[in-house]
Amino acid sequence: MGTRRLIRTRRDVLGMLFSGAGVALLAACTTPVPSSPNTPAAPTSPPAPTAVASAPNAAAPVSTIGVVVPAPPPAAQAKPGGVLRMGIVGDLPSLDGNDFGAAFDVTYPIFNNLGQEDEKLNLSPELAESFELSSDFRSLKVNLRKGVQFHSGRELTSDDVKWQIDRSNDPKVSAGVLRAFRILLTSVEVPDKYTIIIKSDQPWPAIADYIHVLNILDQQTMAQPDGKLNPVGTGPFKFQEYVQGDHLTLVKSPNYWKKGLPYLDGIRFQIFKDPQSMLVALEAGQLDAVDTPPIRDTARYEKDPNWQVVFNNIAGDSYVITFNTTQPPTNNKLLRQAMSYALDRQRIADTVLQNVGAPKNIPYYPSSPAYDQSADQHYAFDLDKAKSLLANAGLSGVEMDFNINSTSDATEWSSISQIYQADLGSIGMKINIRPFDNPTLAQMLSAVNYSGIASGTSTVGHLHAGVLSASPTFGYTSNRAGFKPDDFKDIDYAILTEVDPAKQQQAYATWRNYFLDQQWAMVVTSKRPRVATSNKVHGIAYTRAEKLYYDETWLG
Repeated sequence: MGTRRLIRTRRDVLGMLFSGAGVALLAACTTPVPSSPNTPAAPTSPPAPTAVASAPNAAAPVSTIGVVVPAPPPAAQAKPGGVLRMGIVGDLPSLDGNDFGAAFDVTYPIFNNLGQEDEKLNLSPELAESFELSSDFRSLKVNLRKGVQFHSGRELTSDDVKWQIDRSNDPKVSAGVLRAFRILLTSVEVPDKYTIIIKSDQPWPAIADYIHVLNILDQQTMAQPDGKLNPVGTGPFKFQEYVQGDHLTLVKSPNYWKKGLPYLDGIRFQIFKDPQSMLVALEAGQLDAVDTPPIRDTARYEKDPNWQVVFNNIAGDSYVITFNTTQPPTNNKLLRQAMSYALDRQRIADTVLQNVGAPKNIPYYPSSPAYDQSADQHYAFDLDKAKSLLANAGLSGVEMDFNINSTSDATEWSSISQIYQADLGSIGMKINIRPFDNPTLAQMLSAVNYSGIASGTSTVGHLHAGVLSASPTFGYTSNRAGFKPDDFKDIDYAILTEVDPAKQQQAYATWRNYFLDQQWAMVVTSKRPRVATSNKVHGIAYTRAEKLYYDETWLG
């Protein structure tokens, strides 16, 4: 199978796939090449981003590698130094750079990925110098940058990347989420110190989605007994200290491979038990920024010239409610359908989310080739229909728990659960609201060790359609509903591997229809990741992996 090293955006690759062209191309060159028939040419300048700061008179945004950031002033005005004080709600479940719980967002500055996807689905090299994707989508050659060092001072090599890829197959790592991302991977070859070849027996058009979520950890540190408590990567900041329930401190890496970055001397993540105490600290000047402020406070900060709010408008996040399908009564499909009709998504969007979120029924977003607007409006709020479905299911006097997060998005989930509790009560169902802190609820969901329904958040709905197969909410491999019928496996596999344009669209439609029928999880509304900061914070950003990027953040 041949490969060519030419510049192509990931959208071009998918465009070639849809047009039936024979070669898919990804690389790190800087000169555009002619496009194939029916395929748009690679852009010669960054596309216009959509995630912007909402502060008054905010400058137009710009794109950098895999991120969208508010435009900074001229480089000479960026001031190096200072420690960013960031508030977060809820303690960290672990310091493992591959933990997809709350810690993944907080520990992200310690690590890098091989590459990043931007808001146009372009794959930009990061630790990789370039990529070469085979024409049959079954082999990806990764050419590493030379001279990149871990925080320990040891050089990054292809053996480290292979170790990380092998580790991602461990079902114990991040509750199997990474394993689900790499389900099509069959082998990894290391022909030399700076080359990795990832192979699959099946076409893998969504391989870029795996690349951009795979943090590269130092295998030598992880091999130590306390390795998971001393995270070491190649990122802009290195681990200094973690005090459980209080703070995590990161300091600037002196040997970061991006010369001149980061600007900050460090980041201190201050841990709070609830959002309101975090906001009190922000407004008292004890913090510079807070991650995901409650909606009502977000609206207040947007209107106040002393603050700014940066939204991630390219995200594919949704608020979701998951059913435990392994036990009654939530193992009954008609009950799940009834409960979806009884969910007043529009009211939640209007009142709880104050139109920062919009009603949704499917996890896909318009940037995904699997999005369908009519499917996204399938479950209209209809209590009469919900009551009829309950009767058809032969169920009455149903009572169950609604397990909600009391730390992450606590304010929103408290309000959503009360609205839902009242509406379900009107059709004879009793819901007991049970709050849990983030680590506890995450463990319950991962083990499918909960009764009734549980709150949650889904991501990656903005990426390639097949990436939802890796979702802990919607994928077959590791979903938190315990939903594992045999026919689901084949339906899920089809959206991962199909490359024929007509068959692709059919596979997407089959998956959507199956999901809307089975409803092992309900999509509630869209969710917009956000950070609120004082006006002295500049250059904070989001990656396509929906994580905050601090390389070019500075304090004025």
